Amino acid sequence: MARSLSIVLHAHIPYVRDPEGEHPDEQEWLFRVLSESYIPVLKMLDGLTSGKDQLPISFCICVAWSPLLAEMLADELVQDRYVRWLGVEIDRADEKCSRTKHDPPRNIEAHGERDQLVDCLKTFTHDWERDVTGQLDVLEERGCVERLDTAATHAWLPGLANVPELLNTQIQLGSDGRDGFWLPELGCSPEVAGALAANGARWTVIEPSRNDDSSPIVLEGGLVGFPASERLDRRISHFPNTTVEEGEGIHVCPVDFESLGHWRRDGLIFLEALLRQRPDGFRLESPTEYLNRNPILPLGTASLDGRAFLDGEVHPHLDQLARDTVAKALGKSPETNGDRPLVQLLRELLLAQSSDWAFLAAADGNGLGKYAKHRVRAHIARARAILDGDASALERSEAEYPIFSNLDWRVLVSRV
Repeated sequence: MARSLSIVLHAHIPYVRDPEGEHPDEQEWLFRVLSESYIPVLKMLDGLTSGKDQLPISFCICVAWSPLLAEMLADELVQDRYVRWLGVEIDRADEKCSRTKHDPPRNIEAHGERDQLVDCLKTFTHDWERDVTGQLDVLEERGCVERLDTAATHAWLPGLANVPELLNTQIQLGSDGRDGFWLPELGCSPEVAGALAANGARWTVIEPSRNDDSSPIVLEGGLVGFPASERLDRRISHFPNTTVEEGEGIHVCPVDFESLGHWRRDGLIFLEALLRQRPDGFRLESPTEYLNRNPILPLGTASLDGRAFLDGEVHPHLDQLARDTVAKALGKSPETNGDRPLVQLLRELLLAQSSDWAFLAAADGNGLGKYAKHRVRAHIARARAILDGDASALERSEAEYPIFSNLDWRVLVSRV
């Protein structure tokens, strides 16, 4: 019987929209990942399944596309800056082509870089009309991609278990009724599993089991946890001699979307080859398809860890801010519409909860580490100012962080 292989691509970049232009390096990170990973991978998937140039290849892979990433890619300010950035980079590539015209190997490389940038500009502005997330929707409709829900601001959810209202808010704002839910940093706990199940999720990906057993596990509320197999992006360096674990059942392999071209230039080649020449004896499908074929699952025991992800300096402040925000919401009448301060307070809190800041701050001493510490402290300080009735802080926050335009504060007090 064919075993199942499920590839789960997860895409996320910290919210680096910067209307004042004070952090150009962080925004350039988004532009480079967009040019080197997001656009090329989506174009590759389109080419394999559209049938335009050859017989379409049948497969289904999972993609978790974070809500913050979707917000940035849909933002007109970010789009305009990306187009300008591409123009500058194409000019630099032209200069490099001229400088290296008497050095054939370097000149070939320079022309390749220029061609990729020009292709990205055409794809983004003409073919996709600046709608990158819309192209992902096209692939989902075609059946080659199954999208997953995920936390609204890529929060490490076990850290919110003490304030269930905020845990549910992160889940509800990031959910669109899909079967699978991607856990940022694979962070799960009994409280998180129960909340996901109550919100309608059928399955998620969890940390690998300690005995290397890839069998699905039934968690709180009937949520199915698929232990992550060894990450495929760690095998790219061994391509084309990579192998997939032996054994029956399903192997769920998470892949950082950014490793496909941005972090590793050969990552895109690796994924395309895997989709074209899948390992013998493996069925390439999503966990949803696997569950539909295997309704009776082997039971296992989950090794779920509720460890604190944020350090002791920040987490107590976030925890208290969450409690104060919920208390303010509980003091409002459910009939109250459009409470600007409470809505923006919630936006600041959600952004402060992003796991990006702890991850980047761990790289203390570099620019990103300092930027991450600044961001989380600034979000907490501004949220406190809004909570205290500071009108100028509210206006600055609304101008800088207009995420989730239809955000309703009543999500804090809603019941799933």
